Amino acid sequence: MREGDMRHKHSKVTVIIPTYNRANEIGRAIMSVMNQSYPHWKLLVIDDGSTDDTEAKMREWSRKDERISYYRMPGNKGVCHALNQALKLVDTEFMVQVDSDDWLEPSALEVLIKEMDLAPETTALAYGNHVQWTGSSRSPVMRRRSYRSDQRYDLIAWTSSMYPRFYRTSSLREVGGWETSDKYGGRYMEDRRIMFKLIERYDFRWIDRHLYNLTREQHTGRLTLQENKHKYNEIQKEMITRYLKKWGDHYYPWFYLSSGWLQVQLIPRNKFSSSPPPPQKPSSLRHSPTAIHWTGSGMGHSNPTPGNCRILRNNG
Repeated sequence: MREGDMRHKHSKVTVIIPTYNRANEIGRAIMSVMNQSYPHWKLLVIDDGSTDDTEAKMREWSRKDERISYYRMPGNKGVCHALNQALKLVDTEFMVQVDSDDWLEPSALEVLIKEMDLAPETTALAYGNHVQWTGSSRSPVMRRRSYRSDQRYDLIAWTSSMYPRFYRTSSLREVGGWETSDKYGGRYMEDRRIMFKLIERYDFRWIDRHLYNLTREQHTGRLTLQENKHKYNEIQKEMITRYLKKWGDHYYPWFYLSSGWLQVQLIPRNKFSSSPPPPQKPSSLRHSPTAIHWTGSGMGHSNPTPGNCRILRNNG
């Protein structure tokens, strides 16, 4: 059941919080939206069939602030289904995903909107820097980079993610939203799924500001628990292989594990005559999440021209 009033004339952005059985954690995420310096937001919580008291708590939040709305999915279908439902409901120019156990910095929406207002329509996604939290311990600020559509191979070799993912709504609709046809029904890796689709047509813009806080607490319901690691790796391998073929099959993907997580080295197929050479993994990469690939002036086009080897280090 959907609650609240989504008709705020001056709103430019809807914050989407997909959630499942996090009634005790979601309050911090909601408060981080309510404390934004930009006041004209909408908040839509998409409940993916929770069995705890999420619905009752969201009724209370909706009564406190009419900018907060709640939609309950008809059963637990997975985060990609929840985000596609949100995409149907959103009526603002932008939408941004915040996980229900994470939180925004107070100026995040103001900074992101200002940046995207200045960006061309060819920019589909903006994001900033983030900090990872485990209890009261915080990581250093994790910085990212921008990507043009013709730098898609740089993106595919970078196996981490960006936060917060602030989308141009029309771009999401143009590419058809999130994929849900895999064997797990769209339950994992919603970030990589949509980024691979968007980078085919659009550019991504990085803002060098700390905008997001990512929790690494291993509580119940967290999909990145160790027992799901093989599912993430399986999906990532399938997606990378599929998109490389779709983009012209110019690169051979050499996959390997680092701390149990899948990494990839992209090797230009014109570097070998028939079959790829046996991988020679540098010893320095064995315990460091790193992707190596070849770059050049034609990277990302239909006939890329390999250049020098570049190492992209994945800092989380």
